[in-house]
Amino acid sequence: MKGNKFVLVGAAVCLTLATAISLRNSLTDHYWQRNDMDAVLRLTPGHAAARTLRAAPGDLEQAVEDAPTRFVAFIDQALQAEMRGDLPKARQLLQAALRRDATFGPRWAMINFLVRHGHPAEVLRAAAPAAAIYEGDLTALFDLCLRNGANPEQVYRSIVPPRAKAQREYLELLMRRGDQTAGLPAALRLADLAHPRDRDLLFNYCEQLLAAGAGSKVAQLWRNLPRFGLAGGRCLDWKRQAADGVEFIELGDTVVRLELSGRQPDSATILRRPLVVEAGRSYHFRALVAGDETTRAAVEWRWNGVVVGTGDRNDIEVPGTRPICELELAIHRRPGQRSAEGLVEITNIRLEPKAAALARGRFAESTGSGAVARPASFREPPSLTNTIMR
Repeated sequence: MKGNKFVLVGAAVCLTLATAISLRNSLTDHYWQRNDMDAVLRLTPGHAAARTLRAAPGDLEQAVEDAPTRFVAFIDQALQAEMRGDLPKARQLLQAALRRDATFGPRWAMINFLVRHGHPAEVLRAAAPAAAIYEGDLTALFDLCLRNGANPEQVYRSIVPPRAKAQREYLELLMRRGDQTAGLPAALRLADLAHPRDRDLLFNYCEQLLAAGAGSKVAQLWRNLPRFGLAGGRCLDWKRQAADGVEFIELGDTVVRLELSGRQPDSATILRRPLVVEAGRSYHFRALVAGDETTRAAVEWRWNGVVVGTGDRNDIEVPGTRPICELELAIHRRPGQRSAEGLVEITNIRLEPKAAALARGRFAESTGSGAVARPASFREPPSLTNTIMR
């Protein structure tokens, strides 16, 4: 019987305590919502967050004692020390926050402190581990490092994690800043990963490189873009020009098939293609044009806006006058001829350095056969058909 009484009394005491704790927590939440930190601390003196927010004399020190693993109180103390001009103390407190919390927050606070007080080399060292652990948007961190004097190559090499999200954020930042040429390593990394969501970003980036005249970088990236599928007129692909009476039946890298209605303009450019070449070098352009005599004669080739050949003259020497030159396919009605009507098929479109073409011809003549014999030491320059036109 006595045992039952003890149980009943114990249960009543526990119920009373639970009710009191629940009431206290409810009141604490009520005062917290009203931003009354004095009332919160009267009810819960060990509430470190309330002491940090109130920040009365001695509150921050007490908050650190009450919750030694919370970095927020250390950072607030560091800011107060910095405002007093006590930079060594501020740095000491930030380092204490780092020791107690390995997340991004205290690292970001330390990086900003180093930026404010002119320690660029330390900024890069502090930013690398911060970027490695943070899964959120790192654009602000990258931008801070660039604004602090680091060059884009340093930031990429030292800070940018290899994961696709970070590479994408860094490339987009450089594109917005106008530092297109510095973004090539990130673009190549994204091209290698070949995620479908990066297709438009990479083609847009390639277009920006093209507009900036960065021919060698355009060529390097272009070789990695076929894995995203057809370029659809982007970057170094064929770009269509609207012309009445001209129908495209097929448009590939080295194959073009057209249907001319006979009602097309007397002269019109119908395709353009920018090509990366070596400035100062001569090239041989070749193409096989099939069709009747009138349709073949209607084909005209232009190099940087200058007519260099027609459909019945398709082995043309062109100069590399600048790093990126433009090839145009046009239709043109010659004086005294009727408008062409019918199918035109252009295949085997090739652009090769002149030395390579001459070397093949010379060795072919020396062997007296269709095969080309080359000495072991001969190295033919790469065909732009492969490197640029894929």
